[in-house]
Amino acid sequence: MAIQWRKNINDNLFNLSPNPSTGFVTLNFNQYDINQFEVFNATGQLMKQGFINEPDSHELDLSSLSNGTYFIKVSNKN
Repeated sequence: MAIQWRKNINDNLFNLSPNPSTGFVTLNFNQYDINQFEVFNATGQLMKQGFINEPDSHELDLSSLSNGTYFIKVSNKN
């Protein structure tokens, strides 16, 4: 599965790996207060959402999703 995302922040502050993935991806973020994520399929349907409690990284289990391209939206507390 491949993950696509558009970032409005510096590349050094946010990273997602591995991409493509076999189902688990890790969001790494430094100096950026991310607290929520949403995963959308290629047609824009919301497939998964959740909250992030860890300060520096978060592992997403996307293994329940079928193979395809997905978009991840992350947001901060502000």
